[in-house]
Amino acid sequence: MQTRTLLLLSLGCGFAILIAGAALLLQLSGSDDLSTPAPVGSVVMVGDMAVTVVSAETTASSVVVDLRLGGVDDPDGSRSFGLIASGTSYAPGGGDCDPVTVATRECAVTFDVQVGRDDTALVLVAERGESRTRWVLPAG
Repeated sequence: MQTRTLLLLSLGCGFAILIAGAALLLQLSGSDDLSTPAPVGSVVMVGDMAVTVVSAETTASSVVVDLRLGGVDDPDGSRSFGLIASGTSYAPGGGDCDPVTVATRECAVTFDVQVGRDDTALVLVAERGESRTRWVLPAG
């Protein structure tokens, strides 16, 4: 092949890659934002568990989240939750949510975390299987 033919083929391939990238950007810009936090007070299905965040109380050394859980039998249901504060993830440090049963009941999960004055948001995350949901909690 001649050099001119190879140059034209490479330009054609580059143009095809450019068109594919533009199409992907258009597709991504038109998709719904799946990372919208769930509203506090509404029932949300996280995998097989029905979760309602009732309220959250923040102190200097902990965050206590009141929940309504049900829909599944799980002896370690509170392990599905985590808290993100100041960019750091925290596991539950206590509470009375275990075991989770099919019948819906109210319980509390406690996170041992130092909440600073500049923490504008606390994010509660629940993850079961491939399902993940988050709630933005008030920091004060």
